[in-house]
Order: sequence, then structure tokens, then C-alpha cells
Amino acid sequence: MNDDDRRSGDLPGAGPPFDGENAATASTTGDPRVDHALAQLPEVDDVDIAQHGATYDEIHRTLAAVLDEAPLDEAPGVEPTEQ
Repeated sequence: MNDDDRRSGDLPGAGPPFDGENAATASTTGDPRVDHALAQLPEVDDVDIAQHGATYDEIHRTLAAVLDEAPLDEAPGVEPTEQ
């Protein structure tokens, strides 16, 4: 795999590249906090470049907090394990 493959989005199993244009019509994740964080991604283009790091950091902190709260056996698509 070379750098052109990574940039083109032609990776095996990869979906279409996220372009930000369809974010408003994209399906939701089922968690309003995650949906809100992801909806901020297209807005990064409207923020001064000096603020991009802070904006991405806020999105990352939101997503990490949600992941920290979610028990693995309740995650969508994950079968509960017997304990």
C-alpha cells in the first residue's frame, strides 16, 4: 500500500471518503452526544486554522468520554459475553 492508496480511499473494505457535505443527512449513531460531536467535523472548515487543534481536541474528548462510559457488552453489534 502506498500513500496514494491511502489518500484515494481505495482501501479494501473502506467506504466512500467522508467529505463533510453529507454529514447532516448521514445516519445517526444512536447516541446524541456522538452525533453532535460528529456534526462538528464539517464546521472545522469555518473555524480559523489556529483553532483547528482545539476544535478537534474537543470532538475527541467528547467521543472518548462516551466510549469511557459505554460498557462493552452493551455496544451495538457486540454480543454479550458470559461472566
